[in-house]
Amino acid sequence: MKNYEAHHKTEQGILPYIDARNRLRALVDYEDSCQTIFALVAEPGMGRTSVIGGIVDHAKSEGYKTHLVSFEGWSPEDAAAKIVRLARDVVRDRASSSVMVAIDDVPPADETVVRREVRAIKRMAASGCIVVLSMVPEAEQLLEPIDAYCRVATRDLLFVERASTDLRPIPFSVFELTHGIPTLVSALKPGCGDSLVGGDGVPATYYDVLAGLTRKSLRHTLMSEEIDARLAMLLLGSGSFDDLARVLGQGSLEIVEDLDGRAPLFGVSSAERSFSCAGMSSPYALVACAESLEVFCRERSQVAINAAGVLASRGTFARAATVCEMAHDPKALAVARRWGTEMLDAGQVSLVSEALASEDDGGVQPAAQRNALRSALSAVQDRRAILSMLSENLGGDTFDREPSNSLLICMARAALQGVRPVLTDKLLASASLEDLGFHLKVLGLVCDGKADIAFRMLVTHAAPHEEHTLSSAFLALDYEVARLFMCEAPALGTESIAATTEMMDTREVSGFRGLVRTVHAMGLVMRGAPSKSDLIEVERLAVTTESSGESLLQVVVLLVGAILDLRTGYVTRAHVRASLAESVAGGLDYAYVRQIARIIGCVVRFELGEPIFPEELEEIVDSRENPDLAAVVAVLSYVMTGDAKDSMRPDISASDRSYIPRGALWLLVVLTKGIGRLSELLEAALPVQWRRAVSVARGEH
Repeated sequence: MKNYEAHHKTEQGILPYIDARNRLRALVDYEDSCQTIFALVAEPGMGRTSVIGGIVDHAKSEGYKTHLVSFEGWSPEDAAAKIVRLARDVVRDRASSSVMVAIDDVPPADETVVRREVRAIKRMAASGCIVVLSMVPEAEQLLEPIDAYCRVATRDLLFVERASTDLRPIPFSVFELTHGIPTLVSALKPGCGDSLVGGDGVPATYYDVLAGLTRKSLRHTLMSEEIDARLAMLLLGSGSFDDLARVLGQGSLEIVEDLDGRAPLFGVSSAERSFSCAGMSSPYALVACAESLEVFCRERSQVAINAAGVLASRGTFARAATVCEMAHDPKALAVARRWGTEMLDAGQVSLVSEALASEDDGGVQPAAQRNALRSALSAVQDRRAILSMLSENLGGDTFDREPSNSLLICMARAALQGVRPVLTDKLLASASLEDLGFHLKVLGLVCDGKADIAFRMLVTHAAPHEEHTLSSAFLALDYEVARLFMCEAPALGTESIAATTEMMDTREVSGFRGLVRTVHAMGLVMRGAPSKSDLIEVERLAVTTESSGESLLQVVVLLVGAILDLRTGYVTRAHVRASLAESVAGGLDYAYVRQIARIIGCVVRFELGEPIFPEELEEIVDSRENPDLAAVVAVLSYVMTGDAKDSMRPDISASDRSYIPRGALWLLVVLTKGIGRLSELLEAALPVQWRRAVSVARGEH
């Protein structure tokens, strides 16, 4: 595993991190100052304990007698009693030496307790002791009765200036990840952890620290309304004051504004009326902090439910689903129902299933919409999907968002059964599922033998996705299939295909599992000799696609199996597969798929020694509809009909010598390698420029 330093190609000497004790010791220069009381008032994570420790160490080196006390986890009453006893001891010792008293994490307290603490602190200061205090902002009432003291605040402890400029080129800048908070900055130091999370290369230890800081930021000593505001911001990650008003109500914004500059974790900007929590925009952050946040989401479920609704309206459905689940409240399921198809697209199948099983929707969701969502859920989840919506709704008027989305999802599943999608202007799908409509167009082109057009569309279709979705997974598979048909090397090891496999090859999304595995099987044909395990997987896949009724996938897998059988010498079994493929292909809406099945059927019969007649091949494809495939079939006819004489060779005239059947080149690549006598005869019969193109496509030149 690479560490953070190696991942971002930085050298330890140029990193801008400086230990807080060394940087801030000068802020409490007690030797030359007439001031004797110093207070560090800041949120958790700002390095207060580290600063006090550095000051105490320095005092010791200068000959001071020091007392360091930490009240983390103490009750206010016990802390006050300890301060009173400490003051008594310190005043007694002051006559014989210089004394420093450092009190870390003074807990917030009521007025009675505060008065006792103030009297003790003043007594120590009056005797000439140096008193250094550390506290969170809500404990600052302790300082109000003290007339003179030096206050060190949050802004004095930040690493903002250097952390925001030195490492900007990384995917998340140091400032975006830390907001200058010392403990978060330290979590990004080289050597702080070898394990990197996701493609952004952030150390796993950073998220551990962020989770701890998140928990402390929601401490019980805060007002309940402020905890609500902080929780809402952490769940949303970033956004506007308007977003927060939708979650909390307009009256909460005054509390939010008060956090500007005081709580850097939340990145509140009153001027811009926005917030951005450090590190929480990363898709991994909410999951890493889930344990800390879930307790508060349970206690304050309405905040979580409202936040989930805002996230869904912004299109971040995976995050919205996570927040719904953390709420542990049946009312949260209403969000999953309202945005059901988008949640399915985000892979949140279990949540949508639970939402549909719940009857408590307050009568908000119409029965037709609920039925449409059930149909979409079946398309995604079930091996044998119930796609009744296709026949029930195609004749209707313009559809709203959810019915349109449901219909697209059902069409995507029906397409695997060989049913051509019917895309009309009536479908008003949401933006997050527009790529699903694009996928259906691309799939139609590929199945019509127009992979070159599909490939061009995919290359020019810029659709970056912050979250992995079913729609993005379909496009990744489309691109892989188009690459194969255009004779480019399979991209099965790329990040997008890995993410697609992770999402679709699961029990939850079992409705599209066969598609992922079929695309993988297609790659086997292009790569050459299969392994024994590959053959077993193809055999298993042929059975599962048949049992699930996915006829299009079944035909593809049968043809892949037939070709692999030919390459491994199982010609009789290849004939069985090819014959079945031709039979199943006859019921599909795609003529091109039927044509390929018939061509492979003829190839298998040729290898069995059966006679192939010219008219069999000639009637397969119309040269006007697919000239590239017709040209390849003409050469196959010359090779397989038994009249392989020069006079029968397809004529490539001088004007056509530059012509290469790019749209059917993949078929030549497949058939000229490892398929017995046919491969030898076919390669010998190819025009020179075709043979060179096949060789290049195989990567031999």
